[in-house]
Amino acid sequence: MKLFNKSYLTSVNLERKDNVTYLPPSETILDNITNGFFIIDRKWKIIYTNKEMERYVNKERKELIGQNIWKVLPQAVGTKFYNFYHKAMEERVTVTFEDYYEPTKEWLEVRVIPTDEGIIGYAINITERKSYEQTIENLAFYDVLTNLPNRILLEKKLNELIEKSKGNKQSFALIYMDVDRFKYINDTLGHIVGEKFILQFAERLVRIISSQGFIARLGGDEFAVILSNTIEKEQIYTISEKIITKVKEEPFIVDDYELFVTVSIGISVFPQHGEDCKTLMKNSDIAVNHAKDMGKSKAEEYNPIMDIYSYKRLSLETDLRKAINENKLELHFQPKVKVSTGEIIGAEALIRWNHPDWGMLTPADIIPIAEETGLIHSLSNWVARKVCLFLNSWQNEGLNLIPISINISANRFISADFVPNITRLLEETKLEGNWLEIEITETSILDNQSLVEKTINELNNLNVRVSLDDFGTGYSSLSYLTRYKIHVLKIDKSFIEDVSVNSSNSTVVKSIIQLAHGLGMSVVAEGVETPEQLQFLKQQECDEIQGYIFSKPVPVSDLLIMLRNRVIKPKLEKQSYSENKRNYFRVELYFPMSSQMTIIKFKNKDIQLGRTEILVEDIGLGGLRFLSHLLLSVNHDIIYEFEVEILGEVFNLTGRIVWKEENEESIYRYGVEFLISESERELLAKTLNNLSLKIRTNPLVPNCRQVQSNKYSYIKNQINKNSTT
Repeated sequence: MKLFNKSYLTSVNLERKDNVTYLPPSETILDNITNGFFIIDRKWKIIYTNKEMERYVNKERKELIGQNIWKVLPQAVGTKFYNFYHKAMEERVTVTFEDYYEPTKEWLEVRVIPTDEGIIGYAINITERKSYEQTIENLAFYDVLTNLPNRILLEKKLNELIEKSKGNKQSFALIYMDVDRFKYINDTLGHIVGEKFILQFAERLVRIISSQGFIARLGGDEFAVILSNTIEKEQIYTISEKIITKVKEEPFIVDDYELFVTVSIGISVFPQHGEDCKTLMKNSDIAVNHAKDMGKSKAEEYNPIMDIYSYKRLSLETDLRKAINENKLELHFQPKVKVSTGEIIGAEALIRWNHPDWGMLTPADIIPIAEETGLIHSLSNWVARKVCLFLNSWQNEGLNLIPISINISANRFISADFVPNITRLLEETKLEGNWLEIEITETSILDNQSLVEKTINELNNLNVRVSLDDFGTGYSSLSYLTRYKIHVLKIDKSFIEDVSVNSSNSTVVKSIIQLAHGLGMSVVAEGVETPEQLQFLKQQECDEIQGYIFSKPVPVSDLLIMLRNRVIKPKLEKQSYSENKRNYFRVELYFPMSSQMTIIKFKNKDIQLGRTEILVEDIGLGGLRFLSHLLLSVNHDIIYEFEVEILGEVFNLTGRIVWKEENEESIYRYGVEFLISESERELLAKTLNNLSLKIRTNPLVPNCRQVQSNKYSYIKNQINKNSTT
């Protein structure tokens, strides 16, 4: 069937005769439509174009009619237009496609229909529709504020990368990052400043990462980076540390504010930490939360130990507000002892929470949750009131008072109602300000220095002393030591730990003591545990000692007993652990076994968590004893699984913790009762008998994953590794 005849150009009537179709008169209809229209014969000669088509190709009709399309439009050769026109002509099929036409900067939808004589086509301008589609796509896949990819596009990219990496067996890293104390910026300076800051942060992050990774904003102050070309762990940490440094070293200038911020980073690696998008994102999130809890401005790689920690934290978040409101928290006190006499001259109040499921919790568990949930002000107020009430009670009973110090967060310290609240408490409890001491950290005084100075001066007017906690771990600077009227420097326990064997640490401690004394400040050494540390600090004329060598944090009743004697002696020998009550024989291990532990059941609910390393000190048919830096509870509703290798044979043994004790600061010893069948016990018995025989000849037995270094140092190295990676 013929659809056109060459005589149509001069035809004055549209008619059909002998299956020949003639075009409408004077081309008026085709010239006035908004779509481009064209006819091409089998030799690629242009037979007809309308005016809209002339505009598309930027040529007049007389330049086009009768010409080979590819000669007059050479820029179209090799494009979609060229390929699809050939497809329609050669395969005799109708083709519809979309493409961006560069000469007119427009999107076109083109439909090409084969005929007996060649092809007929029309082109529709869909630029406006494409713009709408792009807007919708941007809303769906890009963050409105920063124009970075959002969470949805991140997940899409991750899924694509996972499939690709599975095929070529490659690895990649997913980095989560969270701006530390962003909530503080929003709460104090407003959301407009907060949004301007986030925009600047995003721009700086793009400059830092450049082409090394795919960046996304997850929402709020949370960002993510995929490092798809990074396999070596060293590269991942190099980039992570670069982000931390570049964010920290230069302030963000927003309006009239100079904002110093830090960023915490969590890392998961495919496939080690997850083989699907959901798991990788969950584990990066767990790692970044752990980084914030370890002191912020850190990069933490996901570790299965974080699973237990995060599960515990999630269950605590919903309970903390209720615990504060219902007065279920309590205070323990760690004495501060005068080095020269052993006299108790002060104490630090430390919060405790006897949780029904997780047992006695410490500030390490409580404070991060309070900060994240916005309860830190309520918690600080509760501690301050409780301490003042205790002091008031002792004063009324005629007891000799000692100054009690309380820890205050940076946000609370510079809040407008902090000093008025302290003033009111002192008046209500009829206390002199010298019986109260406020501890702040170095990082607390970096931002808003005028507010910090104002608060310190107001506290000094109340005769309330201010001490600088964890000195040496932050941005130690002589400028603020001379600017602020600080009374006490507390040397962080990380310097004290190796002071008797590490010359660098001993030099730092000596310098801090001399510096403080020169500025008229007293010095408290934290975390003192050994006679060697105590002797060194005596020689350096340190003023006060706070540590397990004198006392761990104790309930108020125990503190009052100590105060009656006033002087306490150092514990020169480690306390023996609690005897367990097993009915079965046990094998004592001179070299403990490195083993794995996880929680498998909580309140009769099966759960799946990652494993964490422990050191097994002894094992028998009834249970085992192990060391860990995790604070766990004696709770029969929590069932654990222990993976222990004995003589090359791996046993997975379920059990529950039946007793615990804190052996050294942040190191805990636990007794476990096995919950295993008799058949499992029989298999274990044979292996333990063999182990017992071998140990009699040599305490170091092959294929038992035994640790030959000092077990306490080994655990502490675990803690340090988790806090610095």
